Amino acid sequence: MSTKILIIRHGETIAIFSHRVVNKVLIMGALSLGLERFPFIIQGNCCINQIERIPSGYLIHSINDVSHIKNAGIDLLQADF
Repeated sequence: MSTKILIIRHGETIAIFSHRVVNKVLIMGALSLGLERFPFIIQGNCCINQIERIPSGYLIHSINDVSHIKNAGIDLLQADF
């Protein structure tokens, strides 16, 4: 994750609205994964990822949560690329 954002907003909650490629790269960074793992991170349309910065790294609360879309009965879920 961007060190600049983390320093400026230290201790605050931030929301990042982005495309799946950026989301995947942020998740891989939080999980200390290399780019070769890119195809194995799924990001559905309108998904929510919740990641918390803690002193020892990152705590992943959820990845690719699309329950709000499924509960609304909207068919936006397409295969990832």
